[in-house]
Amino acid sequence: MTAASSPVWPRGTEVTGRWHGRRYVVERLIGEGANGRVYLVRGERGIFAMKVASGSLDLQAEINALLALQVDGGMDPYLLDADDACVEGSDPVCFYIMKYIRGAAVTDYLAGRGPDWFGLVAMRLLERLRDLHAKGYIFGDLKRDNVLVGEHGRVELVDFGGVTRKGAAVRQFTELYDRGYWHAGGRKADEAYDLFAFAVLCIQCTDPRKELEAAARRIPPQRRSPARLKEMLARCAMRPAHKALIRDILDGKTTATDVALERWRRAMLAQASPAPVPGWMKGALAASATLLAATLVWTFL
Repeated sequence: MTAASSPVWPRGTEVTGRWHGRRYVVERLIGEGANGRVYLVRGERGIFAMKVASGSLDLQAEINALLALQVDGGMDPYLLDADDACVEGSDPVCFYIMKYIRGAAVTDYLAGRGPDWFGLVAMRLLERLRDLHAKGYIFGDLKRDNVLVGEHGRVELVDFGGVTRKGAAVRQFTELYDRGYWHAGGRKADEAYDLFAFAVLCIQCTDPRKELEAAARRIPPQRRSPARLKEMLARCAMRPAHKALIRDILDGKTTATDVALERWRRAMLAQASPAPVPGWMKGALAASATLLAATLVWTFL
């Protein structure tokens, strides 16, 4: 199934759930990918995001993962409704409703705010991954478009189509960020898989030459390797301690998310930012440090 097989709905299209009877009105298309389209919609209780797919199997797997995270893992409510769509003049399709997250893609956010924000945004992303990993899942399809940054550097993960229980085969991925694509390991769902994608994303966000995507296309398959990524990393505008962590992730030496998060946070605290640090950012770092310490204490009890 592809996005092309999903319905294209103009603004004002009315969508009514076949089983639950809830009604939504399409505002605009906000995203599309290999397994469906996402629309901004208005419902009785506000503004939401609606993911739509003509085929039910992939979407149902995604819904099942979200339900498991919310029921078994204590995840904040993300999945709000799931149903078959009744739209006049269209064939039946599956959809689910999720909270609408306001924000910009991580690379766009950093381009607008400047490189001084990179360290904090990356730390927030590691926090999100740590929380997901602690519940027994990996994100799988970690990439630029699936990481949104909002006010004060708040990071949210979107599009849970690649979420996979640890130990299974990764369900959905994007080649540029994929460990297997770079001959750095397999596609088994483990924390190191997400960390590798995190490392690639960090290179993408801080590479002054913006060469990652072009280089990935230019390098023949037999010559792809973590060494190629480390060549680009050497030119990135990143703190030395952060570069050292990224190298260890690419080499498979750092495979636990809580360890990576602790190293990232300590590097931020150890080296003062060249720009004045706002009071709220100092508070955010202190709060993260307290939470991480509590997590580590609980882990080793």
